[in-house]
Amino acid sequence: MTATVTDNIGATASATATVIANAAPVAGLNASLSATPTSGYAPVTVSASTAGSTSGAGIASSTINFGDGTVVAGSTATHAYKNAGTYTVTGTVTDGSGATASKTATISVKAPVVTITKPTGTSSASPVEVAASAFSGIPIDGMWVYVDNKAVYNMQSSSLDTFLNISVGKHTIMVKAWDINGVITKASKTITVTAPTTTTPNGVVINSPTASNTARSFNINAVATDSRSPAALRRCFLQ
Repeated sequence: MTATVTDNIGATASATATVIANAAPVAGLNASLSATPTSGYAPVTVSASTAGSTSGAGIASSTINFGDGTVVAGSTATHAYKNAGTYTVTGTVTDGSGATASKTATISVKAPVVTITKPTGTSSASPVEVAASAFSGIPIDGMWVYVDNKAVYNMQSSSLDTFLNISVGKHTIMVKAWDINGVITKASKTITVTAPTTTTPNGVVINSPTASNTARSFNINAVATDSRSPAALRRCFLQ
């Protein structure tokens, strides 16, 4: 930089100086989750880092604000979110000249949940197929099925699919899941159970023909079911 002055008789003089401009730092924040980069089921452990930040004056300090009241000094940190919600993680760096810069990332945390996928409607003939899955940030240890608050089925898994003999009428089906720490998550639905169709001892449900059918030629429509999975029979023709 050069400065020049002129006096009132026209004489001039100049002086020069060198000025070095320090660039503002660039904060590079990388937020990631153990399961997915930006979301998961609670509790979710998030790792954050500002280690990629750069500045011509050098990075003097860093802080990471996890958006739920937790602030950690340093370029890397981990934090567990126990409650569902959307959080903004902010990484802030300060360089040797005192300039600051920040970068943010959004974290979505979902509450543990049990989802009942079957029965799909509000009514079902007995036996009733019950299928459900549980999701949590902690491993699921087992699941129970309750009918009108009475335990009727369980297995050590995060999902189940079974058939239950339930009496005709309105009933409440509840599915509970517990994780390895003993925390319970549950879901329920109310259904109306109708009378079962005619079932032969081998477990085949015959939908048609009915007992009143006297035709010499007819179609047979039947479904075979067991406690593991339903299997549809192909249509047969008898002469």
